[in-house]
Amino acid sequence: VIELNDSLSNFNNSQKVSLRLSTLQTEMIEKEQKIEILQSKVSELKKCSQCQETPAKLQVLENDLQKKL
Repeated sequence: VIELNDSLSNFNNSQKVSLRLSTLQTEMIEKEQKIEILQSKVSELKKCSQCQETPAKLQVLENDLQKKL
């Protein structure tokens, strides 16, 4: 009976870990998509400003946002 309880407990823990892993993977995908959108918008801003280099303020903002994501 003790072994059965241990096995059941391990199974439940395994399910919790699996669920958490799935949640983390979903969050990572969402953050990667946000970074892609951010990079796309930075590119659009560079085109609009007709500048080959990203302005310093924009670089700082981009880096800060990427760190937060």
